[in-house]
Amino acid sequence: MGIGAALARPDAPTVVLAGDGGLAVHLGELLTVAQERPRLTLIVFNDGGYGVLRNMQDRYSERRSGVDLVTPDFELLARACGLPYLRISAEEHAAPVIGRAVGSAGRPSSRSTSRRSAR
Repeated sequence: MGIGAALARPDAPTVVLAGDGGLAVHLGELLTVAQERPRLTLIVFNDGGYGVLRNMQDRYSERRSGVDLVTPDFELLARACGLPYLRISAEEHAAPVIGRAVGSAGRPSSRSTSRRSAR
């Protein structure tokens, strides 16, 4: 998830792009981000499943199997991990929300850092 890169260069922002399915598989890494607090921005594409596998099944098979997921409320998940959360709800919000997230310093002083949501 880019944690090593973020920890190796703590003064440089690190951006990770992940799907909701990939995040589900690597949930333990999200907990490592919460523990280590690297300067890392995680952008999650929530399409309700394993998108790459879904696309392959749609192309080469007549049915889908095991690729559609029930996804969590990512704001609640971030809050449970003590991580900040921002949401992009429209295309025109992408640039300012990503800029704000990448521009944050990381490594908050305590786990009680305020959580914020841009909607």
